[in-house]
Amino acid sequence: MRLLIFLLALSSAFFVSSNQPDLSDLQSPKQELKYCISAFGTEVCSDSLEDAKWDACEAHLAKETLPESDSSKRYTSKECYKKNPYANPERAYIGQTFCPACSGGWGPIERLGTAPITWTNQREDINYSCPPPVMPNHILPVITQPKPETGPEFMCAKPLEDVEEPDDPDCPEPTDNDPFVFGTGGQTSVCFPAPNGRQCEIKTDENGGYYMPISYGSAEPVLCVADPDPEEPTDPEEPTDPEEPKDPKDPTDPNPTPAPDDRPDPEDTDDSDKDDILEAVNQVNDNLDAINNNMLDGIESNDIRLDRVAEEIQTSNELLASINDNTLEANDTLTDIDDGISDANDNLTDIGEYVAVGNRMLNDIVANTAPPDFDISAVRKDVDKGLNAIFTDEQRQLITDEIDEKKQEIEDYFEQIESESSTLFDINPSLSGGYEERSVVIKGVEVDMGLGRLSSFFQLIAAAVMLCSTLTALYILLGP
Repeated sequence: MRLLIFLLALSSAFFVSSNQPDLSDLQSPKQELKYCISAFGTEVCSDSLEDAKWDACEAHLAKETLPESDSSKRYTSKECYKKNPYANPERAYIGQTFCPACSGGWGPIERLGTAPITWTNQREDINYSCPPPVMPNHILPVITQPKPETGPEFMCAKPLEDVEEPDDPDCPEPTDNDPFVFGTGGQTSVCFPAPNGRQCEIKTDENGGYYMPISYGSAEPVLCVADPDPEEPTDPEEPTDPEEPKDPKDPTDPNPTPAPDDRPDPEDTDDSDKDDILEAVNQVNDNLDAINNNMLDGIESNDIRLDRVAEEIQTSNELLASINDNTLEANDTLTDIDDGISDANDNLTDIGEYVAVGNRMLNDIVANTAPPDFDISAVRKDVDKGLNAIFTDEQRQLITDEIDEKKQEIEDYFEQIESESSTLFDINPSLSGGYEERSVVIKGVEVDMGLGRLSSFFQLIAAAVMLCSTLTALYILLGP
């Protein structure tokens, strides 16, 4: 068990950092006390015994089945239950009992009973892990040799920074005549002005000593600052053309994006057995480094493919959006057509109403053509008073003649209208001919298949057609 825990810790630590451990500085691992207990053989460990019992009860119930139901009881679920805060958790069963007076025959949901749990294998266990609480940089577990009889079988070490940083290219090449400058502090950096306007940065040893280039002579160190980024020289006489903007992708272009590059071949690992612990650790580091590189290559390749899939999905979304827009426009067009048909039906209804009004007006005109008979007699008492004193007899006679003349003109106009209307709507169809007979013998019976059998229907619709035509003609003549 301890060996398994160690191997897991060792693998997780090496995935965190692929550096070699610093064996000169080993620290004791972190200790965590765990309480373990088993409920019917299901073991669970937790920070406290109470939590361990509760978790073990729930873990056991997850594997246990419900009791069999009968005619008086049926079980629906199970749970861990405690009668009081100081009691151990028990198995509790939830269900219903048969109730003749209840709706459906079953009573409300209730706890039908509890059953105790058999607890075994109660113990305390210590888990060891890296890094220690006071040494957060000691993240690498190292197997102790020889293995102790009790306590942890590994110690915690910090990564060994064995990769030397390259020399600053702004510094002169080292020579055998470079003097050594002793230091009095820890490892740091010393900077000198370089001829190119930058700085020569020299890394000191762990005691602060370093070799100063002899070409600097008696120059004094300066404060180290970040070097400016080098800029590529450009020819001022040849202005660079601005990059032409790329044409945006046509959203209706269904062409796929170019296929990604092939995945790179994975690096090989070394699976040979090593007897020496340092060689084995180095071999593990090399294999983990190869695995890490393979993972990074795979992740990069997957990212490229995911970007391609995302671009394809975006193209599909744009195509669907275009199709949706076209569908909406088509629906709007159909809606407009439907509205136009509805308006046309309304107009036809209005035309029918106008035709009816025209018929009524025509009837009124015919009825009002003949002037009504009036029998009025009046005698003025004094013929020399009133209007008779203003208008002479000749003037009154002239007005009377004009009124009679206008009446005659109106009567002639009405007669002309009647004559023209009768001429326009006088239809005398002269139809000749008949229906062709087509007789077919079906199973010994002669059946007429010609249009003669539909002649009565044609006679019925003739009147409706003539009525519609008459109303339309009246609407054209009389106007809206």
